[in-house]
Amino acid sequence: MLQASNGDSRMSNASQGDSRGPLFGAYVHSGATGPDREGRGAESGSGAQRERERGRKKRKHGGEDVGSGKKTGQGKRGRAIDAPSPDGKSGQAPDRPRPITQFFQPRPSAAAPATPHAAHRSTVDGQDEIDSGGKLAEAEQALKRREAALEARAAALRDQEAAVLRREENIAELEEDARERAREAARQDVQDAAALRRQHDQHVRTVVRRLLVKAAQDQRAAEAAKLAGDTARVGRVSYMRRGMLVQEVWEKGSAWGELERLQDELAQDRERLDRDRKAFQKRCRAALAPASGQMAPPPVPTDEQAEQEEIYRLRAQKLKDRDKELAEKRERLEREKHTLIREIKRVQDQSTSKYSNFPLLNNRYLLLHLLGKGGFSEVYHSFDLQNLEQVACKIHELNPQWSEEKRTNYMKHATREYEIQKKLSHTRIVRLVDVFEVSTDGFCTVLEHCDSGDLEHLLKEKRTLPEREARSIIMQVFAGLKYLNEQKQKIIHYDLKPGNILFHNGEVKISDFGLSKVMEEQEITGAAGAAGEIELTSQGAGTYWYLPPECFEVGTSPPKISSKVDVWSAGVIFYQMLFGCKPFGHGMSQDHMLRDQVITKSTSVKFPEGKDVPKVSERAKEFVRRCLAYRASERPSVMGIFQDPYLRHTGRQASTAGGPASANP
Repeated sequence: MLQASNGDSRMSNASQGDSRGPLFGAYVHSGATGPDREGRGAESGSGAQRERERGRKKRKHGGEDVGSGKKTGQGKRGRAIDAPSPDGKSGQAPDRPRPITQFFQPRPSAAAPATPHAAHRSTVDGQDEIDSGGKLAEAEQALKRREAALEARAAALRDQEAAVLRREENIAELEEDARERAREAARQDVQDAAALRRQHDQHVRTVVRRLLVKAAQDQRAAEAAKLAGDTARVGRVSYMRRGMLVQEVWEKGSAWGELERLQDELAQDRERLDRDRKAFQKRCRAALAPASGQMAPPPVPTDEQAEQEEIYRLRAQKLKDRDKELAEKRERLEREKHTLIREIKRVQDQSTSKYSNFPLLNNRYLLLHLLGKGGFSEVYHSFDLQNLEQVACKIHELNPQWSEEKRTNYMKHATREYEIQKKLSHTRIVRLVDVFEVSTDGFCTVLEHCDSGDLEHLLKEKRTLPEREARSIIMQVFAGLKYLNEQKQKIIHYDLKPGNILFHNGEVKISDFGLSKVMEEQEITGAAGAAGEIELTSQGAGTYWYLPPECFEVGTSPPKISSKVDVWSAGVIFYQMLFGCKPFGHGMSQDHMLRDQVITKSTSVKFPEGKDVPKVSERAKEFVRRCLAYRASERPSVMGIFQDPYLRHTGRQASTAGGPASANP
């Protein structure tokens, strides 16, 4: 009964082992036995049954003879199993769990007990086995309930975990939804701000456009009033038909009438002076030799003669001064006449242009007034409503009546100008801003606006410039040409003239690259600083007064040209600024120059002389001679002339330093 109690205690422990779980039940049914149960089985069973039981247990415990209590081998874990002690206590390791089956052995044989004592023990063992079986069933039921509770707990934990996951997913969805709403709100704010900005910009554009149009209209009205006054004072252009031809005729204004009146008065005063002087001289001669039979006139005192001669000299000097003033006045009127003719043509071209009513091109450029009109293009002073800056819009339009060859040539020149100018960025080059189409037969190039006109207009107003000012202008021109020759593909401007030299904020800028030539890399030959040569395929184009002799050569193959063409052109411009006229073909038409071969016969340059000729230093004249060398081989290149000592000197050194300098590389 003590052993049964011990078994009950072990079973109770088995039923309370929460942490062992299902493994404990598996361990119970594995058939492992302990030493306490071994003794009882030996006493209750028959000999054969005990032997079988001992063999089974021996196999289970790895060779231990449980019945005899002797150590016959090692256990499953490889440790020695001690035999039971003499007092019946087991020598098993205390940390090994004792299987519950060691308390219960199979029912003994049904044979009648040999003795009463054996029968009593068999009854007790049977009762213990019944009690132990019930407790085992209860333990199994408790274990099942525990497993069910654990499974329920695990299911609850899984449900909680799923709920947590769902909650986290909901939170993530809410956070993503909040972020999306925030992004959407931010996008909406940006869109609203952009809409407000566009609305504000549109309002600003509308207001600016209205103000600019009003200012342009006022300017046109003021120009028309000034033009009417200048026309009445200086003159106007009228047209006269002669047969099938219509010719322009200049009708002089009141200023010319006043000038002619003053010239008549001057002529009368000069005649009066001549009469008075002749009469006084006749009187003096008569006093010296009186005629016979006549009374001699009173003699003229010597002091009176000297005094009168001085008076006549003073009168003659005043007449000369008046004559000089009238000549200057006539010259100013001539310049005003040319300026007025140019303005009259500009106003007429503006009134007949289809762009005269302040159109907005490309939804950005507002055309204000016409600056000038060429053979195939119109240039308008415009305003960029996007960048809020002044620009010049050059509108190129093809005439529908042109032949296909003429249209192709014009497009080639216009495209060349755009392709060249879009790659250039220099302070001495007019900057290209934009290019876009305006119609099927036209496009527009937007250029940097130059607010001070061009050199041609300046020379018509002043005729000549001081040497220092002319030198400054030509220095800036050569700086721009130097930049063109520093490109990987060198550029020859080829059409350099006063009309293509613009002024902006007192600085020079080169424009109009329609006739420019681009030299490919294989065409750039010679040493460093030397000018490469290309064939002139467009002979006859350009402005003849500013082209060198090699451009007029005639032969079986096209002539060769280089950047020295621009050096010649710059030399002609410098000469014109200094002396007020062109060195070759001044006053002649291009056809006349071409017919008379003026340029090809001009082997040297000559400088005007006289009291009225502006003073020019010898260094300036030598510089002009170097630029206008007849042979291209003797003429400096752009890179060479840029380093010329005349241009490198500063201030008055250029005109006061003595001695010529050779600069032909």
